[in-house]
Amino acid sequence: MAKAAPCRLSTPLSIRSRIGMNLKSYLFKLSQPMRKQVADLQAPVFISGNGESGTHVVLDVFALSGAFSYTGTYGDRKKGLFDPTYGSKPSTGSLKPIEGILHYWSGVGLPWERPGEWEMHAPLTLKDCGKLDTEEVRRRYARAGAALPWARSHQPKPPLDKMPTYVLMTEIIDRVFPEARHVIVVRDPRAVWRSILRRWRDPSYDPHFQGYPSGFYGNVFLPGHEKVLEESDEIRIAFTTTRILELALEVKKKAPDRVFLICFEELCANPRSILKKIENRFSFSYADEIVNKAYPFASGAINIS
Repeated sequence: MAKAAPCRLSTPLSIRSRIGMNLKSYLFKLSQPMRKQVADLQAPVFISGNGESGTHVVLDVFALSGAFSYTGTYGDRKKGLFDPTYGSKPSTGSLKPIEGILHYWSGVGLPWERPGEWEMHAPLTLKDCGKLDTEEVRRRYARAGAALPWARSHQPKPPLDKMPTYVLMTEIIDRVFPEARHVIVVRDPRAVWRSILRRWRDPSYDPHFQGYPSGFYGNVFLPGHEKVLEESDEIRIAFTTTRILELALEVKKKAPDRVFLICFEELCANPRSILKKIENRFSFSYADEIVNKAYPFASGAINIS
């Protein structure tokens, strides 16, 4: 008899939360036609990597520079350096950096989309997305930028977006934004594996987490996953984590000038060194207060597994 995937059912609370999130997402989309363009679409930055690899912290690293417009939702999740940031936190309902895929890529012709969520079955190619509405995606990003509180000017800035599975969408992203830059976070697969297991098995780790009844983290079903369907959580996680890491290295080989790899462990151990590499690669400078205040906090706060 085939072994069933772990059952991860939503609780009544999580169902109510999901309804609330969907309503806020709908209201956010309604507001878009009223937003003026505040983003420079020439060279947006997309952050990706394995889930639990540190992509949100790297999003914070880039957002704190003030050099980008960031995407966001009206959620009140507390994650990354933005809560607390310098001893304060954003007010409820304020825009916070978080994955923009549901706002900016929904209903534009991508496959495997389901109401309120996504599945990914392989790296997306142009052949998979023959009906992709590139102009609609560009319009959404153009209107959705939000200036950071410490941004140094009100000039249009490149969008900054993050979603782990963007690593599987680089060909599509490049079709929409030919000069897009990709930042892929690489973390020790063993640490990713432990972090995912903890999220699944420890309810206190992330009260917002609603689980994946499929048994595959992020509903990512890469080619070959059929061979581990009947295996344990540990085996399925290891399969997906390893394959995404391999795909990330393949993406780097295809476009070395536009793909920048960040090692999460190096960021934790020596954040100042990583900041300098980012400054040199992306041609901006961090304010002294970011280096002096944020990163002693960051290097201690994010080094967890």
